[in-house]
Amino acid sequence: HQATVLVSLKDADISVRRRALDLLFVICDTDNAERIVDELVAHLVVADASIREEMVLKIAILAEKYATDLRWYVDTILKLISISGDYVSDPIWHRVVQIVTNHPQGDLQGYAAATL
Repeated sequence: HQATVLVSLKDADISVRRRALDLLFVICDTDNAERIVDELVAHLVVADASIREEMVLKIAILAEKYATDLRWYVDTILKLISISGDYVSDPIWHRVVQIVTNHPQGDLQGYAAATL
């Protein structure tokens, strides 16, 4: 059913798109998180402004909650910033900076700096 819900993000009706986003947020787990988040990020490019802010927030929450690889998390947040920088709230920025700077191994800091 996940594929059907992903297709619903492209529906002409905004209420269907919002429901699809909400449903994807709820059904996300450790097994499907990377796929759902990557699909949402890809869709963000064409998402209209009425749903973009909510989508950015939910992507950031899911990426942080289910990140098994902090490099994937950093990449995801940097994509959010690059695609929808105006819709990325200060708490999202602060959280990624906090995770990168407080990571016990310095390789994440170097990776984030090189990625920018």
